[in-house]
Amino acid sequence: MKLSASTTKTIWIFLKRWEQVSHFSPIHDPKLPEVSRIILGGGYPELHAGELSQNVSMKEEILRAANNGMPILAECGGFMYLQERLSSLIKKHMRWSEF
Repeated sequence: MKLSASTTKTIWIFLKRWEQVSHFSPIHDPKLPEVSRIILGGGYPELHAGELSQNVSMKEEILRAANNGMPILAECGGFMYLQERLSSLIKKHMRWSEF
């Protein structure tokens, strides 16, 4: 069983349960590695909204994985990344693609 995670903070909880962890960047990587689960850790996606929204292929990969029933654990900023819209004090209620 393989697990994918974008941050290392949450991974340690799962290392005892799963043998292999694959890292990826929702900003830099065009697609997910071959995995059976995804963990999206915390962070500040509003600070990187432009870069995150430009990586359309990664968002499509994650959406496809979710639609195919892949378990996804997302906390804080990772959960914000999964949403269709992001609200901030600078740009309110904008779609990711509009940042």
